Amino acid sequence: MMRMGVATIMAVADEGVTLADGRIAALFELLVRPPGGHAFTATARALLDGRQQLGRLQPGRDVPVRLYGPRRVVLDLAPKD
Repeated sequence: MMRMGVATIMAVADEGVTLADGRIAALFELLVRPPGGHAFTATARALLDGRQQLGRLQPGRDVPVRLYGPRRVVLDLAPKD
């Protein structure tokens, strides 16, 4: 069952992988705060639209996350309409 939560980016690293369409792979260390639960740290990988998006996702920023069970975290970076 998927739940939504919020995480603070603690660290981010460009993994050095650039796809043909310009997306880049990044690794995030997160402090995850699930609703009604205890905060925990997690690591998540994400494909970003480019270095400009990576520049906006720096340590200290809160981001929405999807929680898929214990410690399985996915950044929710989809544009909001």
